Amino acid sequence: MKNEVAGVAGAARIKNVDRAGLARAEKHGKRLDQTGQSRAVNDEPPITTTGLNLRALFDRHIEGAFVPKAKSSAMHLLIQFPVDLVDGGDADYMLHHARAFAERVFGDEAIFADRVDRDETSQRVVDLFLAPRYMKTTKRESKPAVSTTHHLKLLAAKHGEKPLPFGYGRALQTALFEYMRDEMKLDGVERGKAKVVAGQDWKSAEQQRAEELASLTTRAKAGIDQAERDKAAVYADRVEMERQQRDREAAFLAEQLKAARQHDDRDRALAERERQADRRDEDNKARDTVAEERERAIAAREANVAMAVARAEIAWREAEHARIALDAARQTAQRNVEDSARNRAAARKELAAAEVDRVRAAAERDANTTERNRIEAQRKLNEVQLALLARGADDAAGLELRPLGDRFSMRKAKMRPHEQIAYEAGWSAPLMKLARRLADAMEQLRHHARRLLKREQELNDRDAALTAREQDDDRDRRARASEHAAALADLDRRARALAIREEAAAVRAAEADSRIAYAEAKEAEASREIVRHNRWSLAVDAVIDHPDWIDVTGNTIRLDRNAAATIDPKLVANLQETPPNWAINVILARLDVADRHSLAEEHESDAARSRQQLAELISRAGHVLTSDQQKVVAEVQAAVNRSTAAAQAWNAARDAGR
Repeated sequence: MKNEVAGVAGAARIKNVDRAGLARAEKHGKRLDQTGQSRAVNDEPPITTTGLNLRALFDRHIEGAFVPKAKSSAMHLLIQFPVDLVDGGDADYMLHHARAFAERVFGDEAIFADRVDRDETSQRVVDLFLAPRYMKTTKRESKPAVSTTHHLKLLAAKHGEKPLPFGYGRALQTALFEYMRDEMKLDGVERGKAKVVAGQDWKSAEQQRAEELASLTTRAKAGIDQAERDKAAVYADRVEMERQQRDREAAFLAEQLKAARQHDDRDRALAERERQADRRDEDNKARDTVAEERERAIAAREANVAMAVARAEIAWREAEHARIALDAARQTAQRNVEDSARNRAAARKELAAAEVDRVRAAAERDANTTERNRIEAQRKLNEVQLALLARGADDAAGLELRPLGDRFSMRKAKMRPHEQIAYEAGWSAPLMKLARRLADAMEQLRHHARRLLKREQELNDRDAALTAREQDDDRDRRARASEHAAALADLDRRARALAIREEAAAVRAAEADSRIAYAEAKEAEASREIVRHNRWSLAVDAVIDHPDWIDVTGNTIRLDRNAAATIDPKLVANLQETPPNWAINVILARLDVADRHSLAEEHESDAARSRQQLAELISRAGHVLTSDQQKVVAEVQAAVNRSTAAAQAWNAARDAGR
């Protein structure tokens, strides 16, 4: 199953190699080994900036450098770029960034060979061969050296990983992700899923190809199963369509029956309305008759009006009331007649609408019949097409079902007449998709079958050769069985002894590394102390002849303003730091000497004045001194001269010593 970041994550893998491994890698790059020849799918040469002679390139690269006596002194770095984010056809682009990434991690003097294979299926893999150089510094010297772990330890420390192969791998994957994100600016790039346990998870191209073959076989079987399920689904859809058609027909008949009943109800309602209108007409006629009778009665009353004025007045009032009622009756009758006319018009409209509905229902019934016939014809066509695909899925039928663009093709010569008609007829989108998927699956199966047949033939040939060789080897093995047993026993003994020595060597190496690290730390500390003492030596030399510039209190040295403005600002800043003990002692001693020198100068000045006063006194008293006193004066002058000469000699020696 693919990782959730497959296609958007890069990968880096390191394998340490010795000279024998370099020889194998060189043969593989030149396609002189069986693996390289089996992986090649075309004749394109690899892209390289160094060439393919790995051993010669390695020897030239390590010339002049210290190479430790280890099992491996070179590294094979393989970088894979994200499939969905990097163009596999741009080999120069991938090689440039692969080299830039390796130089960022292992330094500018790490790569001695590179290669981008163009004849393999995978187009996004860059092979780099490294022997990282660095300056190895010890107490005695600094020299260029080659190390396969020096830079990886630094990288692991940078990313917070342990200095072990497992930590190296995790740090390298993180560094590659950061480079692709920050330098290559790959939008959407992600870090590969980190391993949770140590161990090898890299797969060779042959292993991946075998897994792909198994995956394709599984997918082909799944495609056939899906085709069978699609066929069953199409049949179920057809059954469902027939059921829905029957339901629609039943619903249509029910609607027609309901509409017919509604038409009958409307006809009965219309007849009832017509009868009611007739009754209203009869009522209006009866009211007209009553009105005529009332008019005749009014006329009779008017003829007798002269007989009685009072009765005439009453009759007139009654007639007036009757006339008003008659007018109301006439208006009511008129309205009833108008209502009857409107009802008749509405009834005629409803009758016309019912006729239109009856015609529309008949047309829908005919359309449903036509659609049912079309669906039935399509169902039969789909059955024939599905049966044709089922035959095409069997190569024994000779139909040769193959993909053709976004469609498919089959041999018409191997089809039956009704299958040819179905093949040339239109294919529905689901069936076309099913047929195209089935054709792809069949093509993949044929391809894998051919490869498997070829592999099987090769395996048979190899089995035959191996059988013959095994027979010869079996005879040799039987002849040398006891010798091999003794050799194996000796080899086991030597292997155990070697394992013990290797463990002891590993312990000694770890101890040596620890001691070297401690010594390097002490050496670095001593170097820093030397630099500090050199700075203080310069500072002391700058102020040693000017004791009046400085004042020492405890471990603090203070300068006056004139001194701060006179000497180098760097030395002023250095004097403001905490001085070493020897600097304090030297400055204190110089201050003491300066004090003593000042005191001596004062004494010398006093002595000079005393000598001058004595000389003046002797000069004034010379003519009154006796001979004995003159001898004493001569001795005193000689002693004073000796003292003066000694003081001058001491001052000269002091100045020379300064």
